[in-house]
Amino acid sequence: PFELQTDKGERAYFYILPYLPLYEFKENIENFWEEKRESISTFLNQRTQVMLKDLMELILGFLEESIKKPAFLLGHFALEKALFTGEETSLKSIGKEEIFPLYFFEKFDFLLLGRLHRIQKIGSKAYYAGSPLPYSFEEALYKKGVWFLELKDNILIRGINPLNSSF
Repeated sequence: PFELQTDKGERAYFYILPYLPLYEFKENIENFWEEKRESISTFLNQRTQVMLKDLMELILGFLEESIKKPAFLLGHFALEKALFTGEETSLKSIGKEEIFPLYFFEKFDFLLLGRLHRIQKIGSKAYYAGSPLPYSFEEALYKKGVWFLELKDNILIRGINPLNSSF
């Protein structure tokens, strides 16, 4: 993880999952985790078809025992119960296998996510940054803003600073 320490000695740990299409993920996963090469090979060879969900579960399993707290997961993916705009679905051809249940990430304290264009909070710990500008006429109707997050005594204090549209 990437470790951040405040001047008061408080620490936070950031785990970053890059966005990769399934084929790139599958082709490169062994390079990301050299020490798990044998486990990954076995995992891939036991399946006739591999879904993104399968690879995500495998990776989260690798991380599970070593997660330090408070743990922030940064990623570019969609969660169940999130609000989509038409823009994400039409341009990216998002399929059901790319939408993950929140329980996948229960070991993490907070999820800081991209992918969806609406600024939003899912459950008690998942935050989407949204897009700062509308990418379609439909999106011009949605609130745009910036999350301000502060970690104090392992409690996340949050607020939204609205962005005014000049359209």
